[in-house]
Amino acid sequence: MATTHVFIVDTTTFNVHLKYMFAGTGAKELSADILLSEKEAINKNERLLAGLAADAARIRRGDYILFYLQQNKQKGVDEGQLFGIFQAKGKSFIDPQGKTLRSELGKKLTFRVLIQPYKVYAKGISEWDLLDNIEDIKSPKEMIWSLIYRKLRGNRGNTMVTLKESDRIFSLLSQKNDGKVLSDQGFLWDCASQIIKPGKSCKYPNISKQLDIKPRLIAKYINSNRAFENLLQTFIVGNIEVVLKNILEGQKIDWLGNEVSCGVGMQRIDVLVQSHDGNGNIFVYPIELKDEPLKTDIFKQMNRYIAWLKLYYHKNKKQKIVPVVIAAAPKQRKGKYGPTDIDFKRFNQDNKNNCQKLRYITFSPDKMLKFEEVDYKKI
Repeated sequence: MATTHVFIVDTTTFNVHLKYMFAGTGAKELSADILLSEKEAINKNERLLAGLAADAARIRRGDYILFYLQQNKQKGVDEGQLFGIFQAKGKSFIDPQGKTLRSELGKKLTFRVLIQPYKVYAKGISEWDLLDNIEDIKSPKEMIWSLIYRKLRGNRGNTMVTLKESDRIFSLLSQKNDGKVLSDQGFLWDCASQIIKPGKSCKYPNISKQLDIKPRLIAKYINSNRAFENLLQTFIVGNIEVVLKNILEGQKIDWLGNEVSCGVGMQRIDVLVQSHDGNGNIFVYPIELKDEPLKTDIFKQMNRYIAWLKLYYHKNKKQKIVPVVIAAAPKQRKGKYGPTDIDFKRFNQDNKNNCQKLRYITFSPDKMLKFEEVDYKKI
């Protein structure tokens, strides 16, 4: 199993992506050089760029890639359409200035990933069939909420969908194309017929490098009181097996998401992980991140996440919800600062039928960043 990522494209960029076999996102004409710097210069766009970086960091080798072509009535695209299916050839990389293929794209795309064909279908799924047509929907849980939430907010160029949603999308693509898959390695999108056709492929001209967010993250942690939660999210999503090593205990990760919408409001789970062990057990980890020491309001947030997961996320009798909070190490471990041992025990007791015990991890600056699970008794 793997995560499926949906990239937003237009009638110009779609063909470039197919020609050079890559996907990417950017923020208008902004460059991402600030993310590569250890200096504490204030940049009003850093939060936005770090959010895009976190979206890119979740992509792993073998993940599925879909393209959502935006409506453009002037070019004959009367409604949005979803095309696929491709796979990521590796992790994402950064083109800080967005210079590569800039003239062909007509815009900067800062965060990119190379792709390869998986099951590429000629016809796409219309937005109506994807999100609005509920003829075969038996329950609201079967709707593709990840894209519905994205549509409502309209602010993400790279959105992940859940495993169950992926199954539905892949099935719709196969039905739309009578199961016929394009066999060619090269593709183009034909605007006149609005289908993907065989085309000439070109080698991607220049792979920059993977984004190392760690130096700036450490610098901001040590030298600044400014928020850096998005930087923390980027690092954790890109190094999830290392950060959760002692909690995963060898489990295989099946799905990874960040900023996972859990309602039509603004509530989002910072990081969500699904994994499995060798005994058929499925583990779902809702992870809340804090760039400051923990406060008692964390328990209310976790209760919301757990309730949503139980209502809307795929249920399985062997599925276990394991809430995790990752926060900056407090200046003192004892006393009245933040939650106490009693607070954690009360939360676990109240949720004994809903989830496993809450795991608490702190981080502190180090050359590799130090993540340490906390024993409640030592708080």
